[in-house]
Amino acid sequence: GEIWVDNLVTKRSIDGGSSLVVLKMDTPGGLDTAMRDIIKEILASPVPIATYVAPDGARAASAGTYILYASHIAAMAPATNLGAATPVAIGGQAETESPARRAQKGAAAGKDAHSQSIMSTMMRKQTNDAAAYIRGLAQLLGPVGRNADWAEQAVREAVSLSAQDALKLKVIDLIAVDVPQLLKALDGKQVAMSGGEQ
Repeated sequence: GEIWVDNLVTKRSIDGGSSLVVLKMDTPGGLDTAMRDIIKEILASPVPIATYVAPDGARAASAGTYILYASHIAAMAPATNLGAATPVAIGGQAETESPARRAQKGAAAGKDAHSQSIMSTMMRKQTNDAAAYIRGLAQLLGPVGRNADWAEQAVREAVSLSAQDALKLKVIDLIAVDVPQLLKALDGKQVAMSGGEQ
């Protein structure tokens, strides 16, 4: 489930004369810093990158959703899903503890409440940052960009979509059963890049 990109993949593809890199993805998510490193590699690539959620049963959850949004082409196999992109604190105290349970902790309850307040503020900041980030990624393709409103819902409300619904809501560009079908569908397609269309 760990997501990573070998930053030599794009270089090898360019040196080999490739006109497309396919990033096949199946992930429950990952660390924010790793996700942003991957997205920077995608955005800096002079070769279009098609991120393809596959095989059937795969997912692009959490950080995977951001990566899909950052890609020049977003594709999914039919029985896949994406979403649930709300930031998750690592090593923090669970927010599910009831007020009654906290009150039972006596003198420590006040201190715990203060810690909870700080954590809540930090989570709000992280969520707002994540929502702005994914909205910006959605707008990279200009007026025909990916669905920015749904992207924000994926962050703020942890919603998910099936491949069919993602296509319908213009979150992805296409559905393909396998890589050969993906390549056939993309043959001749114009892709907007920072240096112009390819």
